[in-house]
Amino acid sequence: MLNALPMMPGFRSFRVSAFFLLPLLTAACLAPPPTEKPETQSPPDQPAQPEQQTPPPTEPSTEPGWQTPVITSAVAGDGQVRLRWSRENPSRWYSYTVRTTDGSTALEPLTTLDNEVRLTGLVPGKPYAFTVTARTPEGTREATSEASDTVTPFVGSCRTLKQTQPDAATGLHTLTIGGRELQVYCNMNYDGGGWTLVLHSAFTGVVPAHPALTQGIAAWRSSGVGQATDYGGHRSAPLYVMPLDTWRELADGASTLRFESDATPRLAQLDDVKMAENLGLSGSNTTEVNAALCGQSPGCFLNFAPPFSTTDSDTSGSSCASVHRNIGWWYEGCHLYHPFMTDTRANFSGFSQDPTTDHWTWWLR
Repeated sequence: MLNALPMMPGFRSFRVSAFFLLPLLTAACLAPPPTEKPETQSPPDQPAQPEQQTPPPTEPSTEPGWQTPVITSAVAGDGQVRLRWSRENPSRWYSYTVRTTDGSTALEPLTTLDNEVRLTGLVPGKPYAFTVTARTPEGTREATSEASDTVTPFVGSCRTLKQTQPDAATGLHTLTIGGRELQVYCNMNYDGGGWTLVLHSAFTGVVPAHPALTQGIAAWRSSGVGQATDYGGHRSAPLYVMPLDTWRELADGASTLRFESDATPRLAQLDDVKMAENLGLSGSNTTEVNAALCGQSPGCFLNFAPPFSTTDSDTSGSSCASVHRNIGWWYEGCHLYHPFMTDTRANFSGFSQDPTTDHWTWWLR
């Protein structure tokens, strides 16, 4: 029990009961200490999102057999482009697909097993660039080349001129052939048009031989004989033979060579024409054309695609040009089957004995 405080003068004394103070002391002892209110903190800044990075270009594979193709050449031509690319030997790639880089509808993706291709049906005057994608047989692995240089096809034949200008008239036209501009004669009417004049014989009899026919191989290649400007569509026009190198540019493996004479307007046609580096002519139906032009003679000028022979470049093995008045021709066994000699007229045409009515004209398309 607590004692009362001493009584001070002037104050009324009173007595405090322990029962009154005990609850107050207990509450004071048991009360929790005051707590400080935490400071309000702002949410931390969100970390900045990293920028999207463009993946680096894929490095060409150097693993043996899997090297990425590299386009080595893109050469523009007559409404076409010849494309070539690298390929290991041996290679584990199975096929190659060529596309235009701009997704042009003028060329559907083309797949080949080779490492070069001729892309036809292109629009003259329009620039193109290409890529080549190599693939495995299962298609589980592939690699695409960088784009080729831009190339622009041009009009280089009467055939392409007819395709791009359907209303083009029969007559002389300036075309780009073999990298140079030339005037050629086009027939735009016969059998759908698009035929390029490559040879015209003014007479089947040339005695003595025309001086131009006895020129050397270099002149045959670069100059030919006569000018297409002199033809004019007349059978009595002067002698004309297109320069053989130009002729070779036109004969791209998908052409037709038509042989015409006065005796018959369509004596024979040689399909899928090709002209080799040695100027040898060949086609898919050579046997039939030989029979039409030369009968059954084994020495016809198209048999076995003999090279063109002259006195200064004798490829016949028997000096055939020298034997036959120094005239350059596709000699096979020194037989004479061409429209420049009277003694071969009957064999070569098989129709007319009159040299004034048996003129020959050859067309390529």
